Amino acid sequence: MNAPAAARNTLSDRSVELTQRLAGELARVDVPGASFALARGDELVTGAAGVLSRATGYPVTADSYFQIGSVTKVFTASMVMQLVDEGRVGLDEPIRTHLPRFDVGDEVASDTITVRHLLTHTSGIQGDYFADFGRGTDAVSRYVASLTEVGMLHEPGALFSYCNSGFSVLGLLLETLRGADYGALLAERLLRPLGISGGTLPEEAIMHRAAIGHVEDKAGGGPAVPAPVWALPYSAGPAGSTPFMDAAGLVSFARLHLAGGVAPDGARLLSEQSVAEMQRLQAAVPSPGAVRGIGASWALYDWGDSLVPGHDGGTHGQYSFLRIHPATGSVAVLLTNGPGGAELFQSFAQPLFAELTGLPEPEPLTPVRPPPEIDLGRLVGTYRHHGVEVQIDVNDDRATITAAPSEDAANQEQDGEQAERFVAVGHSATDTAVFLVTEQPLHGSHQSVMFPAGPGDPEYLRLGSRVFVRSAS
Repeated sequence: MNAPAAARNTLSDRSVELTQRLAGELARVDVPGASFALARGDELVTGAAGVLSRATGYPVTADSYFQIGSVTKVFTASMVMQLVDEGRVGLDEPIRTHLPRFDVGDEVASDTITVRHLLTHTSGIQGDYFADFGRGTDAVSRYVASLTEVGMLHEPGALFSYCNSGFSVLGLLLETLRGADYGALLAERLLRPLGISGGTLPEEAIMHRAAIGHVEDKAGGGPAVPAPVWALPYSAGPAGSTPFMDAAGLVSFARLHLAGGVAPDGARLLSEQSVAEMQRLQAAVPSPGAVRGIGASWALYDWGDSLVPGHDGGTHGQYSFLRIHPATGSVAVLLTNGPGGAELFQSFAQPLFAELTGLPEPEPLTPVRPPPEIDLGRLVGTYRHHGVEVQIDVNDDRATITAAPSEDAANQEQDGEQAERFVAVGHSATDTAVFLVTEQPLHGSHQSVMFPAGPGDPEYLRLGSRVFVRSAS
């Protein structure tokens, strides 16, 4: 495939231009600092702008560490697929084959949930449970043992609902079969073979330039302020609570998948079959948003007629973005430390990825007026997902949605978010679902709400990528 005209110049020649462009965008959005890396084939350009923390004012450099958040899930999945390559794990084996004590408080579900269910966010486990079991090597196993008290959202395989908890289960699978803790395995199986500088422990990060996340200043109403904590609990490490690296490190990981599983030194870390399986559409995402489906466990984003593998991550005010395009060997990485990270990705990194690949940029999700003839009254009620309670009220053609921490979030790490109220307007209806879209964008993009079409009160709704179940009370 010939390179698009805009991408034929050597990427390294654009370092100053792109860094200046990033600095200009930082002045517009609420992000203290960011770093980026763009690659096409063997070419690579990196850059950075802004500060690591508004409390210290130290500048971000291209090799600064940022937390990669849920982008970690693709690393975890890659290590699981290594076990598949070795014949030690089958994707459609029940997880109890290897973790006989696995228990989610539902015997049928505990027997049924497979490795594939966990990789594709279709297990039905409550997904946002972040209990803290300390820093010991048994943190992940103790966390998984506690899932018996958390409950299920739906039957395994019935729905897609983004599930952090499932990746801690996969982390325990790795620890059990490999005989080491997750951080050590990540370093041994991926970081060192790929020459990636990074880690999982804060004492490793503070030896380097490390970004501090920033959260909205709810009290003062000014620019974002440093987050009160640096990371979610260690037990959520396999889901993304602890790993960090620089932007070039994420490019190195992406290139493993672009090269069919072969590392730069020629060592095969993944089979071609596993690389393809990870990028293959496995679960469609019924939403009008940018994500069209999930592989195992790449998110598949809609870019014109193409599905682009990638993943986003967010943890305590740090937001990361990764996109790859196998056909052109292109990679875009953006690491940020403020609540405007998604808006910065859309204005800075997304157009550059479009230049590299020749793909059209995704169409933004926007509300459509007037709303279609939809009976929104059947949506009124209370819906719950672990840690969050959503109340929906309807007035004429508007559904007002109030999301707030629920009682089961009392002992969890919180960023200090308060209830968020936004108004959804009708977007579209199909034979199976009704979609609503927020009237105003939140952090640069509109949010989607989906509930099943048909008569009667819906048993669940989907807010963004998560399923919320209607409360009987």
